Amino acid sequence: MADNITLTIDGRNVEVPPGTLILQAAKMLGIVIPTFCYDDRLRSVGACRMCLVEVEKSPKLVASCATPVAPGMVVYTTSPRVIKARKGVLEFLLINHPLDCPTCDKGGECPLQDLTYDYGPTTSRYKENKIRFIEDINQKFDEIKLGPEILIVRNRCIMCYKCIRIVREQAGEADLGVFKRGAFANIHALDELAFADEFSGNTVEYCPVGALLSSSFRYKIRDWLLKHTSSVCNLCPVGCNMRLDWSGDKVYRHMSRRNDEVEQGWLCDRGRYGFDITGAEDRILKPQIKRGASLEPCSFDEAAMVVAKHLRKIIDENRGSEVAAVGSALLSNEEAYAIRRFFNEVIKTSEIDFQTDTTQPLEAEQIDLIGLSGTLGDLESDPLFLFVGCDPAVEQPVATLRIKKAISANKAKAIFLGSYDKRLGNFPTKNVRIPFGLEPEALDYIISVLSGDNSGGDSRFDSEPLLKIADLIRQTGKVHIISGRSFFNHFNRDKFLSSLLALKKVSNGKLSILPSQGNFIGVSHFGLFGEPEHSFSKILERIDAGEIKTFFVFGANPIEEYPDRKFVQEALKKLEFLVVVSPFIHPTAAMAGVVFPQAMLPDYGGTFVNLEGRIQLFKPMENSLKLEVKPAWGIINELSGIMEIGSSWYSDIQIREDIANRLKEMEGLANIPDRGFIFPFINQDDYQSKLNSVTAISKAPAEYPYILQWMTSVHHNGWLTEKSENLMRIAGHQVALINPIDATHEGLVENQIARIGTDTTAINIPINISDKVNRGEILIINSFSKNPVNRLLKKDKPITYVSVKKA
Repeated sequence: MADNITLTIDGRNVEVPPGTLILQAAKMLGIVIPTFCYDDRLRSVGACRMCLVEVEKSPKLVASCATPVAPGMVVYTTSPRVIKARKGVLEFLLINHPLDCPTCDKGGECPLQDLTYDYGPTTSRYKENKIRFIEDINQKFDEIKLGPEILIVRNRCIMCYKCIRIVREQAGEADLGVFKRGAFANIHALDELAFADEFSGNTVEYCPVGALLSSSFRYKIRDWLLKHTSSVCNLCPVGCNMRLDWSGDKVYRHMSRRNDEVEQGWLCDRGRYGFDITGAEDRILKPQIKRGASLEPCSFDEAAMVVAKHLRKIIDENRGSEVAAVGSALLSNEEAYAIRRFFNEVIKTSEIDFQTDTTQPLEAEQIDLIGLSGTLGDLESDPLFLFVGCDPAVEQPVATLRIKKAISANKAKAIFLGSYDKRLGNFPTKNVRIPFGLEPEALDYIISVLSGDNSGGDSRFDSEPLLKIADLIRQTGKVHIISGRSFFNHFNRDKFLSSLLALKKVSNGKLSILPSQGNFIGVSHFGLFGEPEHSFSKILERIDAGEIKTFFVFGANPIEEYPDRKFVQEALKKLEFLVVVSPFIHPTAAMAGVVFPQAMLPDYGGTFVNLEGRIQLFKPMENSLKLEVKPAWGIINELSGIMEIGSSWYSDIQIREDIANRLKEMEGLANIPDRGFIFPFINQDDYQSKLNSVTAISKAPAEYPYILQWMTSVHHNGWLTEKSENLMRIAGHQVALINPIDATHEGLVENQIARIGTDTTAINIPINISDKVNRGEILIINSFSKNPVNRLLKKDKPITYVSVKKA
C-alpha cells in the first residue's frame, strides 16, 4: 500500500503501516528482539533497555519497543554494538538481583534466566554487597504481602513497570505505585490499601523476573514438573481461554491461553484463582447412597443399579410425567444435550430446565435475545455505553477490558443507570441513580425525549440526568445498551424488556442482554431450556403438589440458588426419590437418596458457548485417577446401558458428531478450531414485545421500611466459588450497604453488626455506611452458605421489604 513504510532490518526489507514500532516490524520478519518490559497490549515505556537496536545515522542505540519506524530506516538487531549493549544491560540488572533461582517460583519459565543464558555475562564483576530491601533486619524471607493473594520480593524487581501498567491501564486502579528514586526505587502498595483488584493475578503471570508471587502457588511445585491442558473458564460467560497446569491429578494453577478474539491473554482473579475448587477437601469422588438417615459412600455400580431399577419401573408403568430434571449453566453443551435426549426420549418427560435461580423463567422467544450484540472486539469501537440493571465489572469482568479500552483510547462514554453506583476501576463513568425497580420508567422517559415528546416526567426520579443521557445518544448517534443480572430477576421484566427494545429501536443502537452464568447460552440452546410451563418454578410447584415424585439435579443447588430457600427445602421433602449429581454434599445433595460425584474442569472434555455465541472446546487432563467421577452424559450412558435403552455415548466427541448429524447448521461441531467459532444464537429482530401484568412498587410497610437488594462480587458469585480457599481469602466478608441518613436513623455505625429481617426470619450482617445506595434501600454484597440471603426471599413476593436493627 502507498501509505505503508518500507524499512530494512538485518538486510531484509519489510513494509509496515505508519506508527509500527521497530520491534513489531522485526517480529513480522520472524526476528526476535529480547525484551522484559514490552507487551503489545500495554503502553510502551522503554524501561528495561533490553531491546536496544542499532539504526543507521542514529548516534545512539534506540529502544525498539518505543521507536516507530521511518521510511528508509536501516536497523541492525545483532550488530556487535547491540550484543555488547544487551550484555551490559543484563549485567546491570543482575547487580542487585539475588541468585535465588533454586527457590524462586519463576525458575524454569523466567525470561531473565533465559536471556542471561542467551546474552548475559557468565560471571559477575560486581564484588560489593547487593542492595537488599528489607522491612525488618531479623526477617528470614524477603516476601512482603501486598494483599490477600499477592506477595512481592522487591530484591528481584528490575523496574520494568509491567505490573504498574497492568493495574492502571487494564484494571483502572491505583493499587501499586513506585516509591523512592534511583537505585532505591521499588514497587509497593500504600499501607492502607490491599492489592486485590479483579485482575491482580495478571501482574504475577506477566512479571518477567518472579518479583511478584501468588500465595496459592508459592513453593508448591516446579514448572517443569507440570503438565498443561487447554481449557475454557466457565465461572462467567466471557469464556476466557486458559491453561490448566497440573500434576498427579491435582491442578496447581490457571494460566492465560491467549485468544485475541476473546480475552486477549487476560484472566480475572475469579477464573485464575478458582483452580482449587476441583481439589477442595470436601469434594466427593465416590457415589453416595442414603442408608437410614445418612449418606454413605458406595460403588458407582451400586448407585447406578439403584437409580436404573427405579427408572426402569417408571418406564414400564408409563409414569414419565412424574419425573423432572434440572441442570446448571456450569454444564457443558454435551451434557445439556444428553440430559434432554435421555429424559425426553427415554423417560418421556418434558419437565426439564436449568433456571434454578429465578421465579421468572424466560420464554422460548426471549432466549434468542440473550447474548452480546456483535463480538467482544466490537466493544472497543462503541462510542457510548448505557448500562441498565447490570454491573459488568462483577458479572463479566474480562469483557470490561474492551469497554475500558474504548473509554481510554477512543474517548467513549459510559453511563450506569440503576439504584446503586457501579464503577469500571478509575476510568471515567457516570452514575445516574434512580429508585429501585424503576429502570423501565427511566428508559421510557429517555425514549419519549428522543421521540420529541418531553412533556411528562416521573416524580419518583430526577429527570435532568435522563435528559442528558438522551442528548448524549443524539450526539453520538449510536448507543450500546447493556443489561444483565438485574434484568433476569426484575419484577416487571416484560415491561423492562419492552423498554429496552424500544430504546434500541428509537436510538438505532445495539442491545446486549448478558447472563452472569458461565454457559447460560450454551445449555439453553443445547437442551436444558424449559418453557415457562416446564420451568424450575413450575417443577417445584408440581413437586409440592405431589405430581412429580422423582427428581434429578445435575450440577445445580436449588436450595442455595432459588429465591425462596424454605419453599425448596419443604418441597424436596415430599419427593419419593431425589438424585443429585454434584461435586460436593451441599444442602440439596444432603437431601438426596443417591448422589453421583460430578466431573469438573479438567476431569472431562466438551464445549461451552460464551456471551458472543462463540463455541469453544475445553480438554480433559490425561489419565485422570478419578475413575468414578463422570460428566452428566457419562452417568446417563451408564444408566442407559443397565436399562438397555437409549443412546450410548462414550466421549464428548461422539455427542458433538451426533448433534452435527441431527442439526445441519451445527456441522461445525465436528471440527472446532482452536479459537472456537461463533454461531448466531442471538436474534432480536423477530421478537414481538409482550406486556403481561405490571407489578407496582407499593409503599414499604412501616415495620419493614427498606427494600432489599443483593449482589455478588468478582471473587464470590455463588456456592461453588465458596469452595475455593483462594477466592474466599480475597473476597472478604459479607456486608450490607446502607445510606448514611438511614444509618443515623437506625443508630448504626460503620462495621456494626445489624439484624436484617422480614416477618418470618432474619440474618446478621456487618454494616457499611455508603452514599452509593438510595435512602430506603439496603444492598447486601455476597451471600454465604452460613448466612444466605435467599433465606429472606419469598417466591410470591417480587419485592422484599426488610427491617434493619442493631443486632
